[in-house]
Amino acid sequence: MKGEAIGNSELIKETHNSFTVQDPFIFSKKKNRKPSDAFHFISFIPFQGKVYELDGLKKGPYCLGDCTPDNWLEIATPFIQKRMEKYSQGEIRFNLMAVIKNRQTTLQEKISTLEKKKNDLEIKLSELNSGSSSSSSDNKEEAGGATPTTKEDLNFMINVVNNDIEEANNEILMEQEKFRNWKDENIRRKHNFTPLILNLIKGLAEKDKLQPLIQKAKDQISQKQQNK
Repeated sequence: MKGEAIGNSELIKETHNSFTVQDPFIFSKKKNRKPSDAFHFISFIPFQGKVYELDGLKKGPYCLGDCTPDNWLEIATPFIQKRMEKYSQGEIRFNLMAVIKNRQTTLQEKISTLEKKKNDLEIKLSELNSGSSSSSSDNKEEAGGATPTTKEDLNFMINVVNNDIEEANNEILMEQEKFRNWKDENIRRKHNFTPLILNLIKGLAEKDKLQPLIQKAKDQISQKQQNK
């Protein structure tokens, strides 16, 4: 059901098709034209103590063996390597991708947890400053140990939490910058530069600069071959 839902998603279809390699030239159809290679994704996932291979060209999931949440990648790695070794050594058209939670979401959740911890510490510090305290607060456990009981320790812990929050916010800014760079890169990947290149070549030819550049490139290639 999930596979069908993904396959029927217009957003995913449009996004996927937008990265299709653009053919800058239009050729007439030939009967004996070689068909393009069929590329598809193969997933490896841990599920209920086992590692499964999900290949869209097969009838169903294939169990690779038992695993734990910590070692399932070690189980899957030999199967991935074996698959890649089936092809020629010159074949480089492989992409390995990890499907993970958006790191910005993970960092936001971390900040929320830290903010709560900071709030608890500030309440405890306020109680100490006002001379009041509760037995429930004295016995409260924080992640990584018991709640500090002196003003100095509480202030120190608040500073540590503030530093952790600042670090997480900086990481979010880095993630946002990374996404902006990816967006720019994807625009360049999808853009058709052929008209620009053809006009540059045409301009060089009109100024009688094209042939000298071609000859210079040939001379450089010849020189490199002689130096081998």
